[in-house]
Amino acid sequence: MLHAPRWLTPALLALAALAGPASSTAAAGSIELVPQIERSRSFAAVAPHLELGGTLYGYVDIDGDVEHFAGILRGLVDNIATEMPQAAVFQQDYAKIATDVGFADVKAIGLSSVAVEGGFRNRCFLYTPGGRHGLLAALGGPAAPFHNLALAPANAHLFCENEVDLPAAYSAIRGVVAYVAGQATANLVDAQLKETQKQAGFSAYDLIQQWKGRVTCVARFEDRAPIRLPSPKPVRIPAFSLLLRVDGIAPTFRALLDSVPAFERTVTGAATVYALKEALPIEGWTPLLAIEGDALYLATSRAFFDDCVDSRGPRLDANPDLAAALALLGREGNGLTFVSPEFLTRLRQLVPLNAEANPEFVRSLKLVLANLPQDAKAMVSVRSNLPDGILVRSSSYSSLKENLAALAVYNPVTIGALAAMAVPAFEKVRSQSQEKAILNNLRQLSAAAEQYYLENGTTTATYDNLVGENGYIGELRPVQGEDYRSIVFELGKPLRLRLPNGRVLETPAP
Repeated sequence: MLHAPRWLTPALLALAALAGPASSTAAAGSIELVPQIERSRSFAAVAPHLELGGTLYGYVDIDGDVEHFAGILRGLVDNIATEMPQAAVFQQDYAKIATDVGFADVKAIGLSSVAVEGGFRNRCFLYTPGGRHGLLAALGGPAAPFHNLALAPANAHLFCENEVDLPAAYSAIRGVVAYVAGQATANLVDAQLKETQKQAGFSAYDLIQQWKGRVTCVARFEDRAPIRLPSPKPVRIPAFSLLLRVDGIAPTFRALLDSVPAFERTVTGAATVYALKEALPIEGWTPLLAIEGDALYLATSRAFFDDCVDSRGPRLDANPDLAAALALLGREGNGLTFVSPEFLTRLRQLVPLNAEANPEFVRSLKLVLANLPQDAKAMVSVRSNLPDGILVRSSSYSSLKENLAALAVYNPVTIGALAAMAVPAFEKVRSQSQEKAILNNLRQLSAAAEQYYLENGTTTATYDNLVGENGYIGELRPVQGEDYRSIVFELGKPLRLRLPNGRVLETPAP
């Protein structure tokens, strides 16, 4: 199969027309496609989801590219490992990992932008003909109506509703951990997440398994004095109210909230409200938690909670900008984001509010806020999971062409900076996790050796006495390539094991 070029060049625009079969002579006003035998097999599936003939039309066939680049990365790591043995831990089957987390599901990407009054109408489509799994499955199931839109008052400045399937994401990540570091390490991660119940009062593992549903955020700036955040040089932000609703996770927290004396518990309709008895040092904020069915709410005040949950007044879906956008983008999907022009105006107030703050902080603020549009319309985006892919439609002040240009400039720097921070952190966490798994193996060997001494009336043992079909441990898999046969087993002495990186791990003496 012939792959399309990787960059969105003018040549890609020539693929825009689907007016009819290719011919040797293009009709006036039409664009000729390459012959069917030369055409990307994904093109006909992607094109109907886009709008042709606007400011931007782009199509990229990436079928097989993930596996190809994974092979290049593996070759690069192999070459580095020949010169730097410590890099051997990164010698993995990256193609398998990419497939397991779902990246290889995407076979093609399509983009389009159409100029309209005050902005652009954009579309982005990720083509996944074989379905979605791994991290892509964490984006939820079939598209459905945005029921939580009714939570937002008409004067809300920000609304987000997104479907999340955290169990699917965790399953994908756990599978990678098990493949890279061994099943024992994956089991250890499960155990550590379950252990959080002893300290935090709830199980992080149960929270992850229950977090499957919609996450909704509603925010509104308030006309009162700015909020002053405590710090050596106080930071001021425009006063705002916030409500966060997370579906599915309330059962994990109910018993804990009922037992915390700092909360005052009341019942309002179908909701159980837990309000802090003591005020916070932030003026205008009297935060509360609430449970309604399996949904957990967090709100900055009871007044805003009532505005969102109990009010029968005008709702945000009556906002003319949002209503017009939803008429074009649709009222069903798996994700909806609305950002009002007022939201951006209030954000720009951060610089004058913090004129006396730390100069470095002010410079960073100016850099970020300089990229905000000055005269923007409301920005609305809808994400929908379709049978053959993921479609994102948006009404925005900028076209995807501008966003692509920004990515081309900033992405190499951003990726480099993130890699510089993430690689050492990943190595440290990975090493610690592996060492815990190895110590667990040593504890099993120590217990088996004690049993062997007792049953055989001896003070020494060998690895083969303890591990194998007729031993006390059926199988013991190395985690870092360590050699357990090198251990000296002797009654009353700890087990010591030298790892391939030179570190020595030791069990406590019996």
